[in-house]
Amino acid sequence: MGREARRSYDLSQIEIVPSRRTRSSREVSTAWQLDAYHFDIPLVTHPTDAIVSPASAVRIGRLGGLAVLNAEGLWARHADADGAMERVLDAAASDDPNAAVRLLQELHAAPIQPALLAEALKTVREAGVTVAARVSPQRAREMTPDLLAAGVEILVVQGTIISAEHVSDGEPLNLKAFINSLDVPVVAGGVGDYRTAMHLMRTGAAGVIVGYGESSATTTETCSASASRWPPPSSTPPRPAATTSTRPAAATST
Repeated sequence: MGREARRSYDLSQIEIVPSRRTRSSREVSTAWQLDAYHFDIPLVTHPTDAIVSPASAVRIGRLGGLAVLNAEGLWARHADADGAMERVLDAAASDDPNAAVRLLQELHAAPIQPALLAEALKTVREAGVTVAARVSPQRAREMTPDLLAAGVEILVVQGTIISAEHVSDGEPLNLKAFINSLDVPVVAGGVGDYRTAMHLMRTGAAGVIVGYGESSATTTETCSASASRWPPPSSTPPRPAATTSTRPAAATST
């Protein structure tokens, strides 16, 4: 249907095994491209506070991957996000099995402060690496102007399950119109079926996230899966540096 998909993989699905012919690592490229942005290693982080901080986003970017900061996480709500994370770790180590959950609910009840979010993204931007942030479909229209003003170069619109049109309080979010109004590439998801993935491709998204949790409908055994049109690293056969076209977007699963 005029679309191309390149499958990508979770780390647990990759094995390097001997074959008839081997090649030097200098002959194999793991480079990939998302829209106009080039990356040296096929790594995109899950946008969660436990994985991505401004500091870790810089480090991952310098190593050649893409780190996605959660624009609705602790870094956007608390001036001392590191201290908040330490409190969560302490609660998780306590005798109360529900203490960490209660604390996380309390921490995320704090309002999002655009100034804090801009400061977190500024750290990434000034390091000279690609700035990517995740926003939920419910807040995409509200938060995107602030994210773009803060220098976001790749926008990830991610919910547990989303489709081409998200209905919430107020005006529905039409992803096609929303994406076409932006000058930055958008990655959207997650989805768990072919039909919805095709809907998201037709919106003009630069990538589609396949998978939305650990269930019979997921594409991997992990608790989350992400997708776009970058190729996976491969040992059989190796290929030169990979390039992709900017349109149309194609869905792949990890």
